Amino acid sequence: MKASSHTRSKRPVRHPFTLVELLVASMLLALLAAGIYGTVSMSTWMIFCARNHLEAQSLAVDRCWIAYRNEYSDLLIAPAVKTEAVPAAHVLNGMGGTIRTAMTSYSDHVDLTVRVDWVEKSKPAFETFSVSRYDDR
Repeated sequence: MKASSHTRSKRPVRHPFTLVELLVASMLLALLAAGIYGTVSMSTWMIFCARNHLEAQSLAVDRCWIAYRNEYSDLLIAPAVKTEAVPAAHVLNGMGGTIRTAMTSYSDHVDLTVRVDWVEKSKPAFETFSVSRYDDR
């Protein structure tokens, strides 16, 4: 007798994934991708803000040190508050950055305060640095 060409093989039949299993796997993959994207975008924003604050702190300390190095008598005749734009070479210049230097004279010392202001995504931000210079005459 001739063997039929329609005989079953002894290997088990593999069933493909069902539509429900594919949808669940796709949803899990989409949730994972959304979580990774959110984490990366949040960390990028945090790094951007930290860089701006660090640059503002650096500007404030530099300006305070420049004023502190002046002769004590020059500090007494300096304007009480001086406002200027952040130099063009700095990132904060493009964000409307300003540097405000204030000097308050007392009988034995001068307080120097420098405040750097800028705007991040329509929210004002600032950094301040202060130091006192005593009369060394």
